[in-house]
Amino acid sequence: MQELESDLKRQVQDIRDLNTGDLKIGGSHYLNAYILPPVLTAFSQKYPGIRLELVENGSDQLSAMLLERELDLIFSCNTAFMDNLEKYPAFYDHILLAVPINHPVNAKIADARLSANDIMLGRHLCADCPAVSLSYFHEAEFILLTPGNNLYDRCSQMFQEAGFVPHIKLMLAQLATAYHLAASGYAAAFISDRLIHTHTDRLAFYNIQSSLTKRLFYILLPNRNYTTHAAKEFIQYFLTNF
Repeated sequence: MQELESDLKRQVQDIRDLNTGDLKIGGSHYLNAYILPPVLTAFSQKYPGIRLELVENGSDQLSAMLLERELDLIFSCNTAFMDNLEKYPAFYDHILLAVPINHPVNAKIADARLSANDIMLGRHLCADCPAVSLSYFHEAEFILLTPGNNLYDRCSQMFQEAGFVPHIKLMLAQLATAYHLAASGYAAAFISDRLIHTHTDRLAFYNIQSSLTKRLFYILLPNRNYTTHAAKEFIQYFLTNF
């Protein structure tokens, strides 16, 4: 009954003025820092009457908050979580392995090595771009994200596919932090291609032979009788412009 009453209040508010409302979006640091800023800025300029609130947390926590209706929508690539949720395919990213440039493995597989410029030009997405087995890196040290993150689950499966247990040097919560630590020479890290916006000569990047490196993110909403005008406009704007 409380959920129905809440939906009714939102519907009445939308009828009063279609250009106002509140929208509470949940995202990880990666999404909030690297994906959403230009979208939220442009959306806010187009709909200044819609009040935006951005919540940052881990993917597991965001999923729980969405189910409790503490958030209006989130972004997720965890398909196992999406049953009984309203979902919209939003964008892809690709997971690459970033290896400090001075690591000896880079000389052994130089033909597969990609630069930051290659990534920014999208060469890693070309059909003829080489991919290598993760087993080449069995002697490397790794930075991994902590459990509860989708990328942790994917990396664990990729290591199983490659047939070895990784030497984990550090575990942390933020993808961007892993990228910067790798660039400092600390250890190898799995990163998203969408993190790479500037040139660096400190890292070599590799496509890894695994279907798990391609992620499709969805916009997720809780199933309910009524979706607010603000949420509908944001979804439409994101899908049209991103």
